[in-house]
Amino acid sequence: MQWCAPKPNDIGWRRGGRVWVLVFAIGCAATALYGALTGAWLFVVLEVIWAGVALRRFTGRM
Repeated sequence: MQWCAPKPNDIGWRRGGRVWVLVFAIGCAATALYGALTGAWLFVVLEVIWAGVALRRFTGRM
């Protein structure tokens, strides 16, 4: 019997996993902040919407 360390797929790091969804939401929020600082308000609105969708998916409400 061979012992194996946990793989990224085992702990939520797989594509579409909860960790990636949270990272995506944080990234969207960060780019929305950057857009606000540069005055790109349409971009801010779109990124806030994406961050909201990702947070809803992270919390399991979708």
